[in-house]
Amino acid sequence: MKRRTFLQALNVGIASATLYNGAGHAMTLTSLLDNKSQDKELSYHRIQEIKYSTVQMKYPRLVGKNARLDLHGYGPNVEICCITTDKGAMGWASLRGSRRDAEQIAKELLGKKVSEVFAADIGTLEARHIPFDMALH
Repeated sequence: MKRRTFLQALNVGIASATLYNGAGHAMTLTSLLDNKSQDKELSYHRIQEIKYSTVQMKYPRLVGKNARLDLHGYGPNVEICCITTDKGAMGWASLRGSRRDAEQIAKELLGKKVSEVFAADIGTLEARHIPFDMALH
């Protein structure tokens, strides 16, 4: 990009930001973040089952050494969890942390409403439930 073109684009950006009065025709950010209806829907679901599994990720080819690590191989094994509710909804994702820690925490989640442990705009409501955050999303 030429210097002149860059400066013209910069000035147009500054002018438009200065003249914009905030009255747009699209949805406001606060209306997008209004998740009360989603949280109400989550209160109908109770966590019924949590299963664990290991998934073998596959790289498209053998990944070799780099400056820090030895041979990376064809892909790592990833621990995942599947959370199922009494209404049939299911979410799965890789665990954040170890499987052993997640299995101990899972006992206190069984039977709880999803809205008691998760909010759509925040994620997990308590820090100790972090291993299941992605699966609850």
